[in-house]
Amino acid sequence: MTADPLADLRELRQDQRRSHANGRPPAPEPPKRATGPVLDEAALYGLPGRLVQTIAPTTEAHPAAILINALVFAGNVAGRVPHARGGGVRHGTNLYAVVVGKSRGGRKGTAAAVARAPFARAFPQWFEERVVRGLSSGEGLIAQVRDRLTKSGKDGLEIVLDEGVTDKRLCIQEPEFGVVLRVMMREGNTLSAHLRAAWDGDNLAALTKNPLRASAPHISILGQITPFELEQLLSGVDVSNGFANRFLWIHAHRAQSIPRARPPALTALNDVVAELHEAITFARSQGDPVDFDGQAGALWDYLYDGLVGENAVGLAAEVTSRGEAQVLRLALIYALLDRSTAIRIPHLAAAFAVWQYAEQSAYAIFGDKTGDTVADRILEALRQFPSGLSRTGISALFNRNQSAERLTTALRLLEGSGRLRTRIEETEGAPRTIYELNEIDEGRESESGPNSSNSFISFPYMSKIRAWLAQNHCATCGTEIPAGLVNCASCVVASFEVRKGGAS
Repeated sequence: MTADPLADLRELRQDQRRSHANGRPPAPEPPKRATGPVLDEAALYGLPGRLVQTIAPTTEAHPAAILINALVFAGNVAGRVPHARGGGVRHGTNLYAVVVGKSRGGRKGTAAAVARAPFARAFPQWFEERVVRGLSSGEGLIAQVRDRLTKSGKDGLEIVLDEGVTDKRLCIQEPEFGVVLRVMMREGNTLSAHLRAAWDGDNLAALTKNPLRASAPHISILGQITPFELEQLLSGVDVSNGFANRFLWIHAHRAQSIPRARPPALTALNDVVAELHEAITFARSQGDPVDFDGQAGALWDYLYDGLVGENAVGLAAEVTSRGEAQVLRLALIYALLDRSTAIRIPHLAAAFAVWQYAEQSAYAIFGDKTGDTVADRILEALRQFPSGLSRTGISALFNRNQSAERLTTALRLLEGSGRLRTRIEETEGAPRTIYELNEIDEGRESESGPNSSNSFISFPYMSKIRAWLAQNHCATCGTEIPAGLVNCASCVVASFEVRKGGAS
């Protein structure tokens, strides 16, 4: 920084004049790479699809918003017993999701109401007792699923201090999810930590005057928020600490105009309610881990690396960096609702379709924001100065109120993400570094997954699934085999040996 307090401002104006002198007016903000999420038809497989197709024609709510509400409800009412394992970790059917849309016209609340109705009819006690709202603290969360509390009396007999809660299922609906985010910003609030533990299925505990414990909780969350409120409240710490990537962020808008709403056909709705009851009864009886069948396992292996967010850079990439766990949970729910003891190709394809929509939503909502307020301000300014800004000009953006170290951190973040490039400009004195926006080809599809350093678009999961399915794979293990064959040689031999009692 210079000693002259006006030097930075003069430098900034010189950068602006230089930009106009080059015949390049300030550039408009570039379009976001995911301009509008599209729900692939594969997501409407099975019972969830029938539920959406029964309800969607009669409401203005977006089908994706109806679907995600239905999947979260189904996952919660199924309870903690059914589960899958991925990477050595237990994954239950509990999901966290937030529907993001305008305050007027987004039809977020409508989607929740119409999706909730069949579940309220099929499971009235669960709906009345275990669907709640009002998240405010970690202790309050634990209290909703608390264990029985006792102590020994003087005569050695057990005294019950609190009967606790026997049903550990809890579905939290928050139509004002911004309130939850504001609560979490308070110093000392433990809600974020407890919500992360609850998503993982861990036991919960709070060291209060009367200690609270909740063993084996099964907690799901459905929130609603506007894009502006989400951008303002989702702080960098909540992104980096794993809170945000436990949620599915679902973009929604009014799907159609229906001035006079009408209810779904009663017969079709009754059929959905009856199917829900049968499917959840089946799901709650599945104590063993639900695994992939041979073909689904091979497809999972094929797509797995595209899900893992090892190199996540930017806000959208950060909030979608838990893709492998989210897809596994979604596939598990689809399988259970199909009354299947294994995750098959249609279940996995449906899960990837939902995840692709969630990923596209994240990029549509957050664009190329980094989550770092200083870095994002620099990005915004560089769009107005196509010829670039010097370090002095960048300092002037903040009225010289940011330290050199803080600016360096932000610039390194932008350079590391591929959003920034530098060039050396000769001057009468010492050469100076000019920082320019490094626009990325918007037509490019990332082959290394959505979380590669320069990727601002969704990974093309569904096109890759369809390309994989166009090939011929062994019906047992999923290995690619010549056209016309049903099984690979190894599986044929193994099947023969089993039938012959181990004979070669």
